[in-house]
Amino acid sequence: MATKTLMQRVGADDTFGRVISALEAGRQAAMALGSIGAVFLIEALHPDGALIALGALLPLFVTIWWTRLRAYEVGAPVSEGHYKLLRRNSIFQPLPLATLERLCNDLAPVAVPAGQDVIVQGEVGDRFFLIEDGEVEVFEDGVFRRNEGPGESFGEIALLHDVPRTATVRTTAETRLLALDREQFLLAVTGHRRSHQLAHSVVDERWPGESSPAVSE
Repeated sequence: MATKTLMQRVGADDTFGRVISALEAGRQAAMALGSIGAVFLIEALHPDGALIALGALLPLFVTIWWTRLRAYEVGAPVSEGHYKLLRRNSIFQPLPLATLERLCNDLAPVAVPAGQDVIVQGEVGDRFFLIEDGEVEVFEDGVFRRNEGPGESFGEIALLHDVPRTATVRTTAETRLLALDREQFLLAVTGHRRSHQLAHSVVDERWPGESSPAVSE
């Protein structure tokens, strides 16, 4: 379990399944080799001696590998501000620590001057945006709908439903955004049941004309 947790924190999303499969295969191979080795060890040292030898090897292994294992446990440093921003957002609140840490590293800063369109209704959507600082206004069919500020987000509808952008979002002041690519957003959100449900709740609130598909319990 500890190994899988570490792999979640340091492994890439697109290779995680293959890494876990390789770890499981290695574990099974180690058990088979250990069973064979135990026979020879018991025969050479008798049961008590074999237990003492194995008990001495484990602390030695930990001593040798502790520094490297500790580095993996600590993991790559992430921005505290970005982490808090993700944790405050309703879509990402339920996600486990390891997933949030990976998302922090995936966030791409985007600086947008005042009065510029970030997304345009009808265009293809390829990114999700979190507002780090500043303010935007949202228009649907040219009609003003709402303002959004720090901690709020936009862009999820096009990604979750694979449709063109349903609104135009324009900055009202110099704004700092954090962007997630489509694959990164969908992998994190759709892979977690509660997060997926909350994301579709946001969609239902903002896009009431369409119903989101049910998310299985």
